[in-house]
Amino acid sequence: MHQDFPLIESYLVCPNKEEGFIAICSNTLAPGMVLNEIPESLRKYICAIGPLIVNRDGAERMIINCLAHQKLCYLILFGEEAESFKPSSNLLLALMYGFEKGREGNFIRNGIGILPNYPNISEKILELFRENIAVLPLFKTSDSKIIEKYLEWLKGRIKENVYNCLKELHTKKKFYFSDLIKFLEILSKEKRERKKVMLSQTEFSSLQPNIIFLEDEKAEKIKVPFCVKREGDEIALYLNLENKEQILIKGKDSFQIAYSLAKFLREKGYELKKEEQLLLGAELSRVEAEIKHGIKEEPLVISSCNGKGKIKVLPLENQILLKEDEEYYYTIFLKNNFVCVQANEFKTCKNIFELRAKNILPLLKKIAEEDKFQRYEQEVLHRMDVGIETTRAGIALKHNKLYVQDFRYLFSENKENFPLFVIDGDNFLANHKKIILSVYAQGLTLKHPDEHKGLAKSSCVFSIFRNPTKALEKLPAIYLPESQTCEEVIKSYTTQLLKKEKGDTSYTYGNRTRAYFGKDQLLEAIEFLSKNPDQPWVIQRFDFVRDASFWEEDGKIKYSHDPCLTHSIYFVLANKLYSFHIARAHNLVNAYPENIFGLFYAYDNLIAERLEKEIEAMFVLSSRANILLLTEEQKALKILREPSKPESFCREKSREIVGPFQINPENKFPSRGVGYCTIPLKIKNERPNHPCLDKLENYEGINLIEKAINYLEKKGKAHNNPIIGCYNPKEGRLSEKTRLVFFQANERAGKIQATAVFINGSKEKFGPDLELCNYLASLYAKRLNLPLGNLFLFYVPIKEYGS
Repeated sequence: MHQDFPLIESYLVCPNKEEGFIAICSNTLAPGMVLNEIPESLRKYICAIGPLIVNRDGAERMIINCLAHQKLCYLILFGEEAESFKPSSNLLLALMYGFEKGREGNFIRNGIGILPNYPNISEKILELFRENIAVLPLFKTSDSKIIEKYLEWLKGRIKENVYNCLKELHTKKKFYFSDLIKFLEILSKEKRERKKVMLSQTEFSSLQPNIIFLEDEKAEKIKVPFCVKREGDEIALYLNLENKEQILIKGKDSFQIAYSLAKFLREKGYELKKEEQLLLGAELSRVEAEIKHGIKEEPLVISSCNGKGKIKVLPLENQILLKEDEEYYYTIFLKNNFVCVQANEFKTCKNIFELRAKNILPLLKKIAEEDKFQRYEQEVLHRMDVGIETTRAGIALKHNKLYVQDFRYLFSENKENFPLFVIDGDNFLANHKKIILSVYAQGLTLKHPDEHKGLAKSSCVFSIFRNPTKALEKLPAIYLPESQTCEEVIKSYTTQLLKKEKGDTSYTYGNRTRAYFGKDQLLEAIEFLSKNPDQPWVIQRFDFVRDASFWEEDGKIKYSHDPCLTHSIYFVLANKLYSFHIARAHNLVNAYPENIFGLFYAYDNLIAERLEKEIEAMFVLSSRANILLLTEEQKALKILREPSKPESFCREKSREIVGPFQINPENKFPSRGVGYCTIPLKIKNERPNHPCLDKLENYEGINLIEKAINYLEKKGKAHNNPIIGCYNPKEGRLSEKTRLVFFQANERAGKIQATAVFINGSKEKFGPDLELCNYLASLYAKRLNLPLGNLFLFYVPIKEYGS
């Protein structure tokens, strides 16, 4: 038997919690992602997989939990470690050299990175860990000598075959999941005996917060000198000052108002009581929830401020310069139907506590009473922010919403609707944040069709970048790989997308654009548009015949690896160039920035320069856009917290000329530009007389409709791979028979959802085009035994005849 495992609360995945004897530290990788790559046959040997981000309570928790599990004898350090803290490297240094003598806080000898110390791990516990747990590094660090020295130190402490395998793996430049699996196969046969260790609660009490449950009854409201209320779509804060002057600050963001007020109070020497500071933040959050989510809550205070008489209006601070509390930090979350507020000390992790309550007022009163805030210039702001976040969490709990700290929105999990989001702007980071926010907060939550990828948020996203030359002038720093400049990254993207060679992969976008179909479609587009500026041109990278295919090989079903960026459509309006790019599947967090900048600089920019035309707008349709929660959630939240410049919307004329316009054939139908609509699909059994249908049923001798449905039947109804269309780049002819450039139908939210893109749309063609889409979707629905959902239909462009 062993002590309760995990002994200290940690984020762990436990395949075989009781009998496994191998633990895997995934560093910055998501534990579920690592588990999904490990074969079932090896999972029975693994008791835990968990991440490691910091040295202090992260590594400390790992050490305690490893000792608590009496069968655990191997700990593999895998993945990429956090660069700032170097937690895996510091663990190796601690094992080799121990702690510095005569220095308080248990600092690791020769430690590196931020705070390389284990204040809560004694020499005794470190020695027990050293004796009982074989720590095996399967990661790379910037200081390779640490690994070299550690491997020398490790020799003789583990079985020779295990050591030789580890040494051999370290001759590689990078580690992959296949290396981890190979190593696990060796370790699984080498279980070690270890001492039984029983740890006393006193040895790790500061790592496990003292949980304080607060009474459920509502605390008594107190009288405060401020009033927060809604005025239109803004939060209005009125405050009575000590000299009887009344001030007003208005804005849309609670934290921006709190920052502006805190700065004003500090500069003028005015003071609010500590409990009032927390409650002021709470009231800002309450009104913000009313404006953003329509949630009305009673005020948490009794106000002595009426918002009448002489009032001085204070401007909002646009430049927010934060200086964080260096002594304390707060973690706020929901657990077991409670709002949890955890206070932590940065340097020693001592005297931490966790408050749990179902009502906000008792929490705020107790936080004020404990007063774990550093005395520094932004102390007031820190209290207000804790009030803001605690109240947002409380409102989320009461109204069954999801809450994430520092994320300014509450949201409900959507498992029923597959939405379309139209995102418009002239600033890349602002656009990308709006896209991620929309999909993360309101997108459909589903199991990814590739099950090992876990849960995903999914939707159809139609984004527009106005003035892309300016919007994409610079790749924001948050997206840049380490040690690479913006110029280097953009050049790399451009080079890759312009290369004609196929290389070692199953496809490259450069090859599909410039050679695969026996022609250079990029040069073909330039030539066509220069001669026919009144007609659109299509570049296609998806091979309807060979892509989305499957076959049997060595007794197993194999599937083709298919391009995600399938089409680019170019057209000219009012002597300006427009691009419309289509992705059948789109990774919104990792792939999206690279795709947008690559498409613009490699293709759009080149065509514009050759045609000597300005690029007015760039449209991007992500037909099946995804955020993988298993691996990308933290990065998504990090991007959402990144400050972005306000949008200037300097291209209003662009909207007037090209839209996009919502198509409503019952009312005014747009005369030109890009049109879109969302329409419920209807069953249509009778084959329509549509010119595109003949092409779909006989495309190079293949019925593409049958091919796509067969693929979904074989691989799974939700897969994004099969798309169909009428245009054939080998023929290079646009006509009435090839107007349907892109059609995708598959399962989302238990229904067949479809996306269709036609060129040269018009009011007259809308009815027949809708009939065709209903007929196609009905064929999918019948064969896959699913009801119909919605159609997202796009016209690129709407053709203005007779102009």
